[in-house]
Amino acid sequence: MKVVKLSKDEIANPLKKIDFRELNRLVIKSREGCTIVPFKEIIFLKSDSNYSEIHTDDNRQHVASKTLKSMEDKLNHLFVRVHQSYIVNILHVREYSYSEGLKLLNNQIIPVSNSMKKKVSMIFK
Repeated sequence: MKVVKLSKDEIANPLKKIDFRELNRLVIKSREGCTIVPFKEIIFLKSDSNYSEIHTDDNRQHVASKTLKSMEDKLNHLFVRVHQSYIVNILHVREYSYSEGLKLLNNQIIPVSNSMKKKVSMIFK
């Protein structure tokens, strides 16, 4: 995975006008600058109070000081909210078990809340 790090100085007004969702990328801001991660490399996002953990296919974990809801608004149709604490990239799902949840390509299990089981079942029909 190629991660592009930009300093705050490099992120000027013209760059702020770019809609990264249209470019299939997520911008993760930090004190040092920004990390731009392509959507296809994001496996899932996990809520940690007012922070979001972004897990990528290179086994890295990025932390954003944004809620999962605000992160959800920056993602595209490949991402599905499956639980109050999880958003999953459907490209990284291996199988769906109604009792266990989603098994990812990396063999991690992501829980699916009772209220989301019907929606998730429809996606993986």
